[in-house]
Amino acid sequence: QQALALAKSLNNRVDECAVLRHLGIAYSATGDTVLALEYHQQELDLARSRGDKVDEGKALSSLGWIHKRSRNFPQAAEFFQLRLAIAEEEKDEWAEALALKAIADIRMETESEMDPVIDLYSRSFKVFQKLKDLHAQGLVLKRMGHTYLRKSNYPSALNFFEKAAAVFQKTRHLRNEGRSILGLGMVHAAENKLPLAIEFYQKALNLFQTTMEKKDQLSALK
Repeated sequence: QQALALAKSLNNRVDECAVLRHLGIAYSATGDTVLALEYHQQELDLARSRGDKVDEGKALSSLGWIHKRSRNFPQAAEFFQLRLAIAEEEKDEWAEALALKAIADIRMETESEMDPVIDLYSRSFKVFQKLKDLHAQGLVLKRMGHTYLRKSNYPSALNFFEKAAAVFQKTRHLRNEGRSILGLGMVHAAENKLPLAIEFYQKALNLFQTTMEKKDQLSALK
């Protein structure tokens, strides 16, 4: 708050924007969504008044993530669409890929038609591939596994969950590897191949026990 007052007194709008962003992040981390949204909205308004597309994009992303976590999906989608437009305009590929994935995540939660969702994930995956971000690629592959599972396209679902598991095994991210293997179990269960499903659930449970993730362990036991 003192930093914000100092930036305002010096009429330093660049620093003021940065301080508003950090205050929003801090309040979001403490779970104070109302104050977090307030500071990020001030950040957005200030960035727009300055004509600063970079800071405007950052504020839009922050607002989108908070609304997404709060399951305010229409508002979140609106902010991410605006973020995507700026990212494309500024040729910010990293921000573009993140926005595409976020929009796909929201539409997967709110819509029954999966083909447009798959298209969004595919677009984000290609950008993450170009950027050589292996972890982000794995996250998208895992989500695509779930979309194909929703479509009852079991061969494609297995393919994407297997690819995701291989990526997370390579990056040594045990939790997401376990979640990908859990996805394989879910596909086999949907196919009524229960012995195979149980085998993958057990593998996932073993990984979750290693990471001490209680919520994930419960998912594997259901």
